[in-house]
Formats: sequence, structure tokens, C-alpha cells
Amino acid sequence: SGDHTLEEARTYKELAEKNEPPKSYEYRLQAADLFIAIDYNEEAKQLLQQLPNDIDPKFQEERNVLLAELSLKARKPHDTIAHLRDITDSNLLSSHYQEKIFGLKAGAYEQLGEPVKSSEARAYLDEMLFNAQDKHTNEDLLWSNLARADVSDLQQYAASHETTPLSGWVKLALILRTESVGNLSYALDDWRYQFPGHPGHAYIKSQSESPAAFDKAYPAQIALLLPLSGT
Repeated sequence: SGDHTLEEARTYKELAEKNEPPKSYEYRLQAADLFIAIDYNEEAKQLLQQLPNDIDPKFQEERNVLLAELSLKARKPHDTIAHLRDITDSNLLSSHYQEKIFGLKAGAYEQLGEPVKSSEARAYLDEMLFNAQDKHTNEDLLWSNLARADVSDLQQYAASHETTPLSGWVKLALILRTESVGNLSYALDDWRYQFPGHPGHAYIKSQSESPAAFDKAYPAQIALLLPLSGT
């Protein structure tokens, strides 16, 4: 709950004040992460500003992710992307922060009105998620992005990206948006053969029943998905 998270964040903040570096840096980053999760953004910003520039590379990368998250919450997607580009070695980061990177990238491109780039980030994120609800939410957002992307952009992506995590999604969206009713069944069978076990299978039934409604299937407002679990 929010109250529990706030209490935990304040505990880490107190620990940061009582300990010496580098442990204090670790606690400060943990507190900032939790404060951001419950929209105590000013508290998080102050904690991040207290960190020196010459901290451990892992801590630097975590700070970049959290600064990107604060920028996205402030609806500054260009700043979000800039902070993400400051990350030089994401392998230093835990899965929690690596998931955040793709969620933030997706959210930034959604705010910038670039649905294909956002979908690509969500496709990479989807391969990292294990929580069933997180995966379902992420896939719904990915699919809704493809619903509002220009067909020409989807065709361009499909022509130049054969084997990325987004490829199957894009090809499915193109089938539902461009195939004639008479050819739809054959095209979907071919897609199923090319992409066995793809999560997009769950979307075929409802969309193939009314492919003309695909573009109108989702609300205009897209939420930012960040994984709820993990530290």
C-alpha cells in the first residue's frame, strides 16, 4: 500500500543519514525509488541531488534511471530520453531497473506521439516481465499503440525488422488492418505458423471478428506501465 511504501522510503532515508558512503548512497537511491513510486517526487529529487557525481558506476546508472522517471512524470519526454541515453552499462543494473528503462522509453515515446518506437520498447519489456498482470497490461498498451500507428510506419518497420521482439506484433497488426475479409483467415493462419506461441495469439479472436474496428478499439489516453514488483 501507499502508506507502507512511504514508511519504507522514510526508513531508507533515515538509514542514508546514519550511514557512511557507499552504503548511504545505496539507501538514498532506494528511498528515492520508493518515493517516486508514490509520487513524492520532490523528496526523490532532493535525495538524488544529494548524491555526488563521482559515485560508483552502478549507482550512477540507477540515478540516471530515476532522473528519467522523474522527467517522465513531469511530462518532459525529451529529458527522459536524454537521461536514458546517459546510461552506459545497463548490465550493472538489477532486473528491476532494466525493466524500468524499457517502460520509461515506452512512456516517453508515447508522450512524443511515436507509437511504433513506444511499441518496440514495450516488446522488449514484455520479454522481461514475469508477473502475469504486468505482462497483460504491457501487451494491451503495446497493442493499442499499434492500433493508432500509421499503416505506412508499420509497413516500413516490418520491411526493415525481421526478427525483433516487435516483428510478430507488427505483422499481426498489418494483417488485421490491411487484409481483405476474404484473405484474412489465410493470412492469420500463415502468421500463426510463423509465430507459434506468440502472445499476440490472444488478440486474434476479438480483432479478427471485427478488423475494421481495430483502429477504434482503444482509448486515446495511454498510461505509463512500470513494473510493480522487485527492488
